[in-house]
Amino acid sequence: MKRIILTGLMLFTACAPSWAVVLGELPDPTRPLGGRAATPLPAPAPVQAPANILQSILIAPQRRLAMINGRMLSVGDHLDDAVVTEIQPYEVVLQRGGQEVRMRLLSRLNKQAVNRSKGP
Repeated sequence: MKRIILTGLMLFTACAPSWAVVLGELPDPTRPLGGRAATPLPAPAPVQAPANILQSILIAPQRRLAMINGRMLSVGDHLDDAVVTEIQPYEVVLQRGGQEVRMRLLSRLNKQAVNRSKGP
């Protein structure tokens, strides 16, 4: 058994220089493609501030609150460059630069008449 291992080691060391030649011809997998530096990525597009999102409205006898972008606001509070002027059950009105902006909690419903007559 020892003789087989010893013979294998001697063969391996005898062939080692030829393996170096073979291994030396392999391309370096970490080298950039084509041997040159990678081209830089284009600059990312500027990030725009997300639009204001009306999340919920609380109407109570003593107060009216609206949650916009995670902030609880009442009438008269400022949201960026706008002022909350009105809070209704499904809508908040903001005043921004002389313009009125309405934010609805629910989209407007399209009501249609339903024919309830019983017939064949």
